[in-house]
Amino acid sequence: LGNFSDELAPHYGVEWVGLAPKMYSLSKTEGESKERAKGIPKSERKKLDHELYRTILECGGEHKVEFRRLGCRHHVNEVVEIRKRGLTALNTKTWQLDAHRSRPLGHFKNNDVWAACWTALQRGRCGFDERSDVAAFHLMNHILGFVDGEVGFLRREMTRDGQFKGKLFNTRYLRSS
Repeated sequence: LGNFSDELAPHYGVEWVGLAPKMYSLSKTEGESKERAKGIPKSERKKLDHELYRTILECGGEHKVEFRRLGCRHHVNEVVEIRKRGLTALNTKTWQLDAHRSRPLGHFKNNDVWAACWTALQRGRCGFDERSDVAAFHLMNHILGFVDGEVGFLRREMTRDGQFKGKLFNTRYLRSS
């Protein structure tokens, strides 16, 4: 099956801060910490500390890193200076809701329209009055737009009193000949 090893021995973990996949810091007893950041050279990782990870998670922002490495451009070896984003609380691999919650990419609520509808519904739970109007408009607009674009059965019409309604059209083929 395999073996498990205790990476922290003889200490215990006190606090863990995870910014992104393969980018975390683990604070241990005795004041020590273990920082990992994929894509950042070891010389730059030594400059990072647990407090910086926590600050970026809680306050946002990002920490830039500059370093040099040997590279080859047009078959000529040279020293290349690289400036890149080192630490950030923004996880580009998932749909980030806030600093602590995320959803997988492709989730139906990640669409801007669904997000606006969901926000309006959540706002309604908190006691705001605009819940039904905003949510219903966004939801119906999205549904009618999708059906209209894909199939062509519904058309949006506005009535005299300013209400939207969906009207069926192009249904001749449904009638028996």
